[in-house]
Amino acid sequence: MELTKRVVIDTDIGDDVDDALAIALAVKSGKLQVEGVTTICRYASHRAVLAAKVLKSCGADFIPVYEGIGTFIVDRHDDNDHELPCLCEELDGNYVKNEMHAVDFLVQTLRKYPDTTILAMGPLTNLAAVALIAPEVMIGTDIIVMGGAFESPYQEWNIYCDPEAAGIVLRSGANIKMVGLDVTTKCILEDADLKRLKDSPKEDARYLSTLIETYKNATGKGIMLHDPLVIGQLLNPKLLKYSAVRAEVELRGEFTRGSLIVEKNYFGEEEKIPNIEAAVEVDSKGFAELMMSVICG
Repeated sequence: MELTKRVVIDTDIGDDVDDALAIALAVKSGKLQVEGVTTICRYASHRAVLAAKVLKSCGADFIPVYEGIGTFIVDRHDDNDHELPCLCEELDGNYVKNEMHAVDFLVQTLRKYPDTTILAMGPLTNLAAVALIAPEVMIGTDIIVMGGAFESPYQEWNIYCDPEAAGIVLRSGANIKMVGLDVTTKCILEDADLKRLKDSPKEDARYLSTLIETYKNATGKGIMLHDPLVIGQLLNPKLLKYSAVRAEVELRGEFTRGSLIVEKNYFGEEEKIPNIEAAVEVDSKGFAELMMSVICG
């Protein structure tokens, strides 16, 4: 099958299981050329080990993994937020670390392959660093961000973790699509899907099932397909509908720091130029069918 698009996956894999599902979907689709996976957020090195394990389970251990930034521009989080990600607690030590830093890899890749699409599935700190170090490579770059919420000022995690970084990326001149909670929360793995993964004859699908069980046992939560939807809309652009909007990141609000504020014109003033495309509708059933068919066959 012809590879149609070159991508880099920037991920905070480990806190939730959806990042692992997204990586598997990207690799197993056969339609995306994954140049590399970069990790972000606290314990970035542990996240790199987990990403490498997921890639290996999918027969894609040739794809390099690069450890990224493990702190935020302004760190206002509680000490409890420093707990090791639940999926990183029991990892073997067979991972050989790449010496190149994730930010350097991103800059190098965008210079060599300007048509690369960045799939941002975590806080945007790595990409903010790229924008500060090599701003020219960000201009016109396609970035798809899993992040934000547009129907309310809800503080979605990826933006809330490092709102300063998100603000830098939104002002970087990149072509940004944002896949936020307005659509991702409608995409859920049902019991039948979980059983299909667990009973799959494919070893990689069963490995993902074990990660799902670990996550559910640690958190008591169901499985929402936040990050996989970023991959799904690349495989089938008809799954999502977008609206061009002007959005800024709130940095100072007592209750709204980390929220995306969408500017609306009520009184006929001159419209500001949109800076992102926000996902507003999703074919959740079609996406679930696509994902399960790719991962389970």
